[in-house]
Amino acid sequence: MDDSRHCAIKKTCDDIYEVCYKGVSDAVNLANRTCSCREWDVRGIPCMHAIACIIDQRGNPEDFVDSCYHRETYLRTYTPVIFPMPLRQMTREVATDSIHPPMVKPSSGRPKKARKRLLVK
Repeated sequence: MDDSRHCAIKKTCDDIYEVCYKGVSDAVNLANRTCSCREWDVRGIPCMHAIACIIDQRGNPEDFVDSCYHRETYLRTYTPVIFPMPLRQMTREVATDSIHPPMVKPSSGRPKKARKRLLVK
């Protein structure tokens, strides 16, 4: 939010803005919740360009955060009962062969020297 204070905003339409920050221009669409920097699309949290536009419209940036970060979504995720796993004694053992590392073949060609030479200027 601190960096959004230094953004220069130009409103082009109702919900479409052009935002300049340090000489780089980005397009923000608040209706679609997108920004050309793609940070808002990836994280689901408004980037500094979008925050500058939201504040310009006298909105709350927290209202534009993706629903997966809301408290209600978190609580809905864990409302079903999560049943515990059975004890190890209750599960049956499955016979498997032991796993060994792959065979290593020596590389072709002359081996490198163990010592490293110092470069003297």
